[in-house]
Amino acid sequence: MSNFNRGMPGQQPCVHIDMAVLGSMLYEIWDYAKAGYEAAKAFMKSDLRIEYVNMELSYNDGKAIAYERYNEIKSVMQNVIRRCIHEKSLHQEVLHD
Repeated sequence: MSNFNRGMPGQQPCVHIDMAVLGSMLYEIWDYAKAGYEAAKAFMKSDLRIEYVNMELSYNDGKAIAYERYNEIKSVMQNVIRRCIHEKSLHQEVLHD
């Protein structure tokens, strides 16, 4: 299946959507959640995670995905991962002091 979104009337066709990136990020967030990181646990319980899963299913069914929504979810997921990395580094600093 192509990594390009199907064009819709009134929208630009062929906008690059890489759902594999979001899938990888979701597993990274899931690992952080299992390790007890609050930002990751909150994301996994959020409506945004459910929306991501529904978007993934729609994409796999060949339906058009709004790039703006894809990009918004990707941005939130990146921020969650950054917060977890920051929290992890703070925890490691405390252990070394």
